Amino acid sequence: MGSITKKYSHLLLGYPPFSLFLTFITPFTPSGWGVINKSGNFIIKPDSVAIMPIDSNLFIIARRDESKTTMGLVNEEEEIIIPQTYKSIRPKNNYLEIEDHYRKIGVCKLNGRITVPVEYDYIKYLDNDLLVVSKDN
Repeated sequence: MGSITKKYSHLLLGYPPFSLFLTFITPFTPSGWGVINKSGNFIIKPDSVAIMPIDSNLFIIARRDESKTTMGLVNEEEEIIIPQTYKSIRPKNNYLEIEDHYRKIGVCKLNGRITVPVEYDYIKYLDNDLLVVSKDN
């Protein structure tokens, strides 16, 4: 375990990507969660209420604005992959399930391309990239 990992080990989120590559850790500062590299430099500024790594380059970030939390997806260069406008973003298989603030859900790829529009009430994931979707449940 490197010195940076030791320094922040009590702050690590328990997500599997850290056990796989330990390239990034997310320390909490008084201004929020951020992401640092092994050298200890912030690569995503510490202004999020939560950060969940998807892999060594992609991070779901959550920020709170008054009474509403919004989520988005950024890469290690802080480039926006999915705009920070969603109520929830959840990893599902090799995709991300996105939910808006009206409780409608859709699916997008890790590159941010929406493959199932955010207009459904229910999505069931089947084998072979098949989905069952439903509106107005």
